[in-house]
Amino acid sequence: MMCYPTQGCANGIDGDHVLLAPSYTSSADEITTIVELLERAVSVVVGD
Repeated sequence: MMCYPTQGCANGIDGDHVLLAPSYTSSADEITTIVELLERAVSVVVGD
């Protein structure tokens, strides 16, 4: 699993994003876990 955070995609300055790159052999369950963990992490950071 690779996670590449970066910023500035909306207008070159605003709009943070994260690129997730799981392996090609990841199972559907593993992808679900990755998405759920990312969702939790973003919620903690944003305060939702």
